[in-house]
Amino acid sequence: MRASGRLPLPAVRLLAAWLVHLVFGGSTPVRDVRADELRPLAGSVPRVLAALDPALADDRDLAAAVADCVAELSGRPRSA
Repeated sequence: MRASGRLPLPAVRLLAAWLVHLVFGGSTPVRDVRADELRPLAGSVPRVLAALDPALADDRDLAAAVADCVAELSGRPRSA
């Protein structure tokens, strides 16, 4: 999908929802084996993507789409 220039919108939404939960928690505890490693990176979507898969580190369109979705889901201003 990315090879054709399109964003995987369901994956973008899933990543954003996971980041919102990782950072802001909620009524359900965060149970992610990498939470302690990734939570400090969560202010920078590109850094989180790079930690998940280095091949994603330079995908600016993907990072922007995830950051926009995080802002939408969290009700907080967009960060990089």
